[in-house]
Amino acid sequence: MSTIPSGTQFIGLASTVNTVERRSSLINNESAPYTMQDIVDTVSASSTKPIFMVTGAFVNMFGGDPGGIGKDVLEWNTSATAAASHSSVFALPYNAKIIAAGWKWISSAPVPAIGAGVLWEVKAYKMSNPLTGSTTADGNFVFAGDLGIVLSQASSGTTPGAFQTGLNIPFNAGDIIRIAGVETGVIATGTDESELTVVFQLT
Repeated sequence: MSTIPSGTQFIGLASTVNTVERRSSLINNESAPYTMQDIVDTVSASSTKPIFMVTGAFVNMFGGDPGGIGKDVLEWNTSATAAASHSSVFALPYNAKIIAAGWKWISSAPVPAIGAGVLWEVKAYKMSNPLTGSTTADGNFVFAGDLGIVLSQASSGTTPGAFQTGLNIPFNAGDIIRIAGVETGVIATGTDESELTVVFQLT
């Protein structure tokens, strides 16, 4: 179907009017017929899909609970108890994609020492068996994308924040999503916390 150019003008005619073109070829060449589907397609293409945000917390940073799987699993608006035997997820009811994220270290103590070449990166995963799988089994999740939030040696001794826009991590209705901080190397586990806001857009 055609997409109607911006600025196109329309003239409404009664259903009884004969629409056979009888104008000059010059005027006819500057005219184009459109259907209602063309209008629907044009409106759909130019409309901004709804956006929503969800905030969660990473607790016991750098390999602590929840979940006991060696990752910092984001707890979405809730606290799992007991953390060692629970692992938080986000159940997505609509087709959507992650388009942005904002993160902040919220403990009074700064980030502990991070060695050279060691990283902590925020990543998104989705369950391969969302209707039957256990959220505490790491093998039930497949990688979906990087959120672009990274701690490195330069983060040591600071209380950092980070923002990423322009992300495009797609999910389908019915996906079960895990967000986790993943270490490359080893960082000392503590009781520090950080918060993450994830911005979704319906697709």
